[in-house]
This record gives sequence, C-alpha cells and structure tokens, in this order.
Amino acid sequence: MKIRINLYKLLLYGLILTIFLSLIFSAFVFSLENSTNKIKQTEVVTNEKQVLVTQNFILTRRMDVLVADLMFLASTYQEFFIKDYPYNDLDDDWIVYSNQMKYFDKIRFIDLAGNEKLRINYSDSTGAYMVEDALLENKSKCKLFQRCHKFK
Repeated sequence: MKIRINLYKLLLYGLILTIFLSLIFSAFVFSLENSTNKIKQTEVVTNEKQVLVTQNFILTRRMDVLVADLMFLASTYQEFFIKDYPYNDLDDDWIVYSNQMKYFDKIRFIDLAGNEKLRINYSDSTGAYMVEDALLENKSKCKLFQRCHKFK
C-alpha cells in the first residue's frame, strides 16, 4: 500500500512537473513568436516607408518634368509672339515636341478672350497634327480657362 501511495505521489509530481514545463515552454514559444512578429512588423513598416519615399521621388520628378515641359511650350510661344514670327514655324516645333513626348493629347495656345489660336492634337494612332483654323474653339466658358484667367 505504501508503494501505491508513493507511486501516486510520483505520478502526481510527474504530472505537475510536466504541466509546469509545458507552461514554461509555451511561454517561451509565445515570447519567441511575439518577437518574430514585431521584427516582421518593423520590416513591413520600413519597406512601406521606403515605398512612400520612392513614390514621392517619382511623383516629384514627374511634376518637375511636366513643369519644365510647360515652361518650354510657353517660352517657345513667347519667343514667336515677341518677334512676330508666323505660327506655322511654331506649329512644326510643337508637333515635333508632341510626337517625341507622347504625353499631351492636346497642346493649345488660347488668347485672353478664350479663343484658341493654335492647337496640336496627339493620339497614338495618328501622331501629332495641327488642327485647322476652322476647327479651333472658344474656351472662355471652360472652368480651367476661367481659373487660369484670374492669374493674368
């Protein structure tokens, strides 16, 4: 009988020890998993920040290119306006520019009254071409023209 009691105590102590070791092991695994998740989360945040920096750089670069393009177009017209050159020379330059850039579907010169004086249309299928004078439009009702007109 004493052997049975000792055997029960031994089994009870063994069971308690197993549960205790299982809890310690589970806590260790949980801690390790938690640390791994924090490291992965930090990596994801770092990668996302790098993506944002890269996107910011790309967008800034594109905006710089667009501003430079618009400045080029404005300065070429200003040169022709000051020197009173014929528009057909300017048309040729803008057609070449539009075919090379393949970005703007329309390049327009609009006077202060909203009348198009010059328009170059571009599409991938036809390339750039000058719109005939009879097809030029009045853009004075256009919201964009009205906003820009305020800056004169």
